[in-house]
Amino acid sequence: MTALAFFFCMHTRILFSSPHCFYSPVGNGVPSFDEDPAAKVATMNKASMGNAASVATKAAEVSRRTATAAEVAELLASVRYVLLDLDGVVWSGQHVLPKIPQTLAYLRSCGKQIRFLTNNASVSRAGFVRRFQRRGIEGVQEQEVYNSGFAAALRLQSMLASGKSTGSERPLVERNVFVVGEDGLHEEVRRVLAPGYVTYGLELHDAEKCGGYDANVVATAWERRVLPAAIQASSCRAIAGGGGAGGISLSDLDPAAVVVGLDLHFNMLKLACALLCLQGRPAAQPVNTDTTPPTYFIATNEDPLIPVGEGGVLLPGAGGMVSALSTVSGRSPDAVCGKPYVDMAKILFEEEGITDPQECLMVGDRLTTDVAFGNAAGCRTMLVLTGAENLDDVRKAEQAGHTFLLPDFIAPSLSVFLPPA
Repeated sequence: MTALAFFFCMHTRILFSSPHCFYSPVGNGVPSFDEDPAAKVATMNKASMGNAASVATKAAEVSRRTATAAEVAELLASVRYVLLDLDGVVWSGQHVLPKIPQTLAYLRSCGKQIRFLTNNASVSRAGFVRRFQRRGIEGVQEQEVYNSGFAAALRLQSMLASGKSTGSERPLVERNVFVVGEDGLHEEVRRVLAPGYVTYGLELHDAEKCGGYDANVVATAWERRVLPAAIQASSCRAIAGGGGAGGISLSDLDPAAVVVGLDLHFNMLKLACALLCLQGRPAAQPVNTDTTPPTYFIATNEDPLIPVGEGGVLLPGAGGMVSALSTVSGRSPDAVCGKPYVDMAKILFEEEGITDPQECLMVGDRLTTDVAFGNAAGCRTMLVLTGAENLDDVRKAEQAGHTFLLPDFIAPSLSVFLPPA
């Protein structure tokens, strides 16, 4: 292989410096993070804008050079974990990018721990393993995949699970959950629910089969059993008085949280029911406010658009569903679990026992999600040019003073790590 071109941002002349970390090491344990990374990003952005002139000057000085095989080897030797986004890094649409299987095999042969981090919550982690296999990439294990659905489920578990953990086992959630999303998200959330508790929402995929959207009927959903019976009713012991063929009410379901992700069957009925869940029981209904916690609002991610097909046509992402519910409820999510927020990093570091984020290299094709996430988590960051964004986007970020979007370095593709032929 010929040597490949690297592009090094002027704000990080020292190759592996990472001045935009939002984590704080705490002893020898898992790093501590800011609770509100978005606010931190906003603060950093505001501060950076004050130096727009100097940033623009640096942007004009940006240079490219060819990385030698020795430099690639040095980079590889300096990290333990390689964190990879999927679409635009490993594959594009249905097609695996050139030399990716060989690159993954080579990284593993070098002893690198590969983890796949994606905001796609419509597919479960097990589903992603099957997708890798169908596309000719063997050896990927479920525990190597971290998607925003898995992160949302674990965040839900940390918010709601009662009791104490036994050894390494986390306590399960003993409540039902309303989910706006596809089967993969339901699958991940169900894994953290105690036996007999369910996710609900798939039942509303086809509003017409539910009798259509009648606002006067839906408005009574807390008091009357006007919603379809739970699909999991046969194994459910936690829907009070409901679950038969006659349907259920929201009081029967008694949801502890609303989890929202990309939903290809999103409709007014789902939106209205999710809103009613967040509003809580009507005042006329008796409820013990001392023992009934609020209904949490958890988002898998806020991506407004997703690229589809070989041409990368942009279509609505999960952010559209999250924004719709935020707008009608007047509430922001209690947690956003996908990139660029650091919930996924917290989970990754805890699961893997990572104490130094600088041992991790985050590789992605988007500045606003992958690079911003890696920077916020304190990882090293790489932008590859096989996906959504390119050098012009980096220059624009520099000129705007958006230092939190700037990668530590840029490569043409992930295959840069393959040794010279």
